[in-house]
Amino acid sequence: MNPPLSDHPNQPAATLAMALSMALAAVQGEVQADTPDQNKLSVEVLLRDRVTWDGTELPAYAEGEPEITIVRLTVPPGASLPDHKHPVINGGVLLSGELTVRDEGGLERRLRAGNALLEVVDSWHAGRNTGNEPAVAIVFYVGAAGLPNRILRSDVKASAPVPLNSERIAASFGSYGVELLHQAGRCRVSNLYSTHGEATITRTLAVVDLPTEVPAALEESHAAILTGASLGATLKAAGWSIDKRLLWQGMLDAPAPGSWLGQLMQLQQSEPLAAELYRLELERDGTRFSYASIAEIHHPEHRDPLQESAADGALATPG
Repeated sequence: MNPPLSDHPNQPAATLAMALSMALAAVQGEVQADTPDQNKLSVEVLLRDRVTWDGTELPAYAEGEPEITIVRLTVPPGASLPDHKHPVINGGVLLSGELTVRDEGGLERRLRAGNALLEVVDSWHAGRNTGNEPAVAIVFYVGAAGLPNRILRSDVKASAPVPLNSERIAASFGSYGVELLHQAGRCRVSNLYSTHGEATITRTLAVVDLPTEVPAALEESHAAILTGASLGATLKAAGWSIDKRLLWQGMLDAPAPGSWLGQLMQLQQSEPLAAELYRLELERDGTRFSYASIAEIHHPEHRDPLQESAADGALATPG
């Protein structure tokens, strides 16, 4: 005789198997009464894996008293799931419709009826019904008592405001200015500099890919930015919440001191330059908009604040 579930030596695994069985039953549907094989057991493994849909290895089960939650999720056509993350292992199967999930780096996975997946754990992501009918899914969470199964990004409050790049430059070098070097169509190249007597030193060279159209709520700020106004400062002053989605960060080969960039940065010797590529997401009064893609190259003396911010997981927003 099997021990009670509460005494099972591997309770999370056992309860996970039970959850999968329930999901499987929901997919298979009812067996018709006049089917000759109605008394035959049929089992189909929908998913068995050790990695989530983005290729990340599953973490250990949550500590504490095991708790399984099974939910039925219905997403209307065209509706979106807000940015969120799960602190516990979870997965599901799509019963009907179509659903596309997307992580912070832009990786997407499209699900159709009958598809199953293991969700990413403790990583921000979102979803959207990209079909023409309601997307219905059974989702199970292998958690622990008292531990939330889902955390919305909108509910997470920063412990301290993340500084603008312009604020970091002013704080580090005593001054800040911005010069529009080039703008054609969607492309804008800006020089974020500090002044030292009669000289200016480029602290960040920013290349921005701007949108061709923006929501009405963003038109005034966007117009000011197109005329050369500081991007981050303008958006912040207008009350927009700025979320910087890092896509890449690394070091570039050292430019020669006499090169165009070397002269802008007043480099005395060849040094590798810190660089990053990110997407700028804006939100205000319920309006959320992916505003721009930005590549930045930083002066060697401006490198340490960047690395400290990255290590803390709170990268500075643009100037």
